[in-house]
Amino acid sequence: MNFNLTNQIFSRVRRTLDGLRPAAAEPRRIDHLVKMNLPPLMGRRDAAYDRVAELLNLDLFAADQERRLEFYEVSAELMRRAGADTRSLLVMISSRDTAVRERNMLGYLTMVENSVKVLQSFIELENRAIRNDNPNLHEFIESDSRVELVRNEQMLTETEITLVNQLRAILERSGPKLMRYRGYAIKNFSRENAERYNNAYRTYSEVYAAGIRELESAPAT
Repeated sequence: MNFNLTNQIFSRVRRTLDGLRPAAAEPRRIDHLVKMNLPPLMGRRDAAYDRVAELLNLDLFAADQERRLEFYEVSAELMRRAGADTRSLLVMISSRDTAVRERNMLGYLTMVENSVKVLQSFIELENRAIRNDNPNLHEFIESDSRVELVRNEQMLTETEITLVNQLRAILERSGPKLMRYRGYAIKNFSRENAERYNNAYRTYSEVYAAGIRELESAPAT
């Protein structure tokens, strides 16, 4: 796995976050800044989710296992960040109805994150445990059991394909309702807050998309 490349991507994201973060404020300004931070957090959360949806709809199985594992790792990290931003939003929100929607959103984002982590686990299991050329296994299994290892490896790959397709279907079916919720949230922003949301969404979309393009074009390891 190209850990240096993955770390570079998220270092770039952290630098962008530092650039958008407001300066320290006096106590009397805290409430105002909390309200100012809500739209950028939501924009960053939505940008992370949308980039994961795009990434998971790439031609993943044209890539080798190591590259797919990198895609899943980046997706899981973006979903983790989206969940963390949603938790921060829940602390700021005073409307009960909005809080209920955001808790539902958090549950959904966590489900997507966990599903991507399962995909990571399939590849790691195949690479580290049951591959036919694993020298550690050959110390403990009979030679006629290696045919079964090949079958198990194929079964894991087929299961990975099935889960990817199911996850793609979930993302597609949830798209319209997610877009309606975003539209509702933005409609209730002031003009200035809507601009903050759009600026954050655009900035983080560009950062995340650039990182994914870099990951796509990097030479296989």
